[in-house]
Amino acid sequence: MQTLQPPPVSELTAKQREVLDLVLCHYSSKEIARKLGISPRSVDQRLDGARQKLGVATRIEAARVYAEACQTPQSLTSEPLPVTDPVVPLQEAGDSSAEAVFNLSDAGFMSAGEFEQQLIRDVPKLVPGKLNSGLRLLLIVGGAIAMLLLVLVGLSVVNALDELLIG
Repeated sequence: MQTLQPPPVSELTAKQREVLDLVLCHYSSKEIARKLGISPRSVDQRLDGARQKLGVATRIEAARVYAEACQTPQSLTSEPLPVTDPVVPLQEAGDSSAEAVFNLSDAGFMSAGEFEQQLIRDVPKLVPGKLNSGLRLLLIVGGAIAMLLLVLVGLSVVNALDELLIG
């Protein structure tokens, strides 16, 4: 009889562990890349290396194996969240026999994280009072041209339909 060997989590590099930690926090490769200041391809290479070392097929499986080996209580996005009946009391802090339950405090990943806050800070704001007159004029002329093109397209559609119906 063959015994199952635990996955070689100890063989993971610090960079691979860092990426797996962020996968456990529900970040995509692009978000991880922005957070670490590397390319998304580098993130995928680190995940592929970790996946191969752990002997699993997907990044989700790699993160799950890593979390289990590190005993990190994380749920991944592909897993259903356990929800209990509201009349059943929640488990006590020291009671390990009770099944895991979902509390609102567990839903931290649903709030705006550092990535979303960074995106909000990076969006430039157009303040009309701070635009110079040349840029204002350009915006007005561009808007007028866009509206004129929209009207012309509408008229050509009406004309084509008229020819089809009368034609």
